[in-house]
Amino acid sequence: MDRFPHKLIGGGAAFLALVTAMGWGGFSMIIRGQLKQQAKLYNNTDAWRSWQDSPSPYYLRVYFFHLQNPEDVAKGQKPKLMEKGPYVYMETRWKEDITYDKGNDTLLYKQMRKYAFLPEMSDPNKEEDMITTINIPLVGVTRIAQDCSDKDKMLKAVGSKTKSEKLTVSHSVRELLLDGYDAKAYEELGNEHNGAMSESGGDFTVPEFLMDGKYALFENRNLTDSGEWEVWSGRHNASAYGRIKTWNSLDMLPWWSKGEPCYFINGTDGTLFTPPMKKSTVLQVYESEYCRSRKYEYEMPTEVKEVKTVRFRPRKQHMQSPQNNPDNACYCPYEDLAKCGKDGIEILSPCMDGIPMFISNPHFLHADKEVIESVEGMMPDPEKHETLLDIDPMSGLIFEGKRRWQVAVETEPVSQISGLASAPKAYVPIYWIEESYVAPDKKFSLMRFLASLQQGADTVRWGLLLVAVGIVLVGIVVALTRRGSSKVDRITLLQ
Repeated sequence: MDRFPHKLIGGGAAFLALVTAMGWGGFSMIIRGQLKQQAKLYNNTDAWRSWQDSPSPYYLRVYFFHLQNPEDVAKGQKPKLMEKGPYVYMETRWKEDITYDKGNDTLLYKQMRKYAFLPEMSDPNKEEDMITTINIPLVGVTRIAQDCSDKDKMLKAVGSKTKSEKLTVSHSVRELLLDGYDAKAYEELGNEHNGAMSESGGDFTVPEFLMDGKYALFENRNLTDSGEWEVWSGRHNASAYGRIKTWNSLDMLPWWSKGEPCYFINGTDGTLFTPPMKKSTVLQVYESEYCRSRKYEYEMPTEVKEVKTVRFRPRKQHMQSPQNNPDNACYCPYEDLAKCGKDGIEILSPCMDGIPMFISNPHFLHADKEVIESVEGMMPDPEKHETLLDIDPMSGLIFEGKRRWQVAVETEPVSQISGLASAPKAYVPIYWIEESYVAPDKKFSLMRFLASLQQGADTVRWGLLLVAVGIVLVGIVVALTRRGSSKVDRITLLQ
């Protein structure tokens, strides 16, 4: 019986250690371990099912900038723009021709997509609405001619084929985006000059996307694939989970010839990330709209449908000029970096076959004053026009995302081209898009269930902790009581 208090204290201490280990880390580690096990791209994992066929659709809200004074703009006056939209499309994504390369631990596949217009979400806007905007084929082919070694000859050729072309065009939303509008003049120009210039070592080429006699902003994007992708599965190396290895067998982007870091394909496709997410985590995403990889940084904790998430946003440095961010110098296609000296816009011409197009935040948010004021009608608003990703930190899955970008074209006067002879020097936005995504309800239900388990475990651990401490205290009291009783007995015997 004399050893009973010691056993009580020892048992209580052991129980206390077990409760502390399990309650303060052990249970959470079990949950994180299970989620991390699922963060691998192979059959029957949750990540695989979400990766193969997107469980929720993406919604594209397209806003056009309608040109209100086309005749004045053709005479050199500042463009006056009015935003029209949204025109809402549901984008469905799925993957085809999936194969697993066991040696490299990579998956090869084709990313498919299709678009469906949603009248009820677009109302009162309709695909038949007419939009007046800049004639991108005319401006684009002219810029390609200007960048040629034999500039005067090619500008003369472009001028002779485009005499009836104007600086602006008016077409329906459907024609501008998907169906395309007439561009036969540029097809004829290409048929006459592409081959001859190539044979003579010239550098003038009408872009391939104009050689079918039509032009659309989303040409060849509906019911088509975006090339062959190769990504790491994460089976053997969890940190590589979902990261892009190659695109169309290329491990470097061909448009950025000045070298690293611009030509690297870094990160995932932006639909999944390696958990867990921390404040120090920097996400890398290859974004095809930008023709480059971009980094996202932690901003703040958020909550989506009662599930705790963390918000990430793109680094603002990505939109800075080479003068303010030297890392962006390799994105400038010119030797003179001053030609890329505007903050808030990124040049796309190298990956658009020479068309002078720019990508930015909608309404030129965070762009230089000179860019914003080159047109009228810009109303930048961070709440409406910034990109954000709300991610579950335990699984690395996006629970809500809103990617927003704008495409603009640069205009300038070109005397040899009748339609551009008096064009203003301006950065004219064509459209901006909000691509939104919300995870399916079952994802939220799962995370709410895990959160409730964690909350229950938190309650139980404190109760068990009190029990363990109580056992230890009872053991100590019993030991002290018995020690005192033994002293009394010894004193009685001595008397």
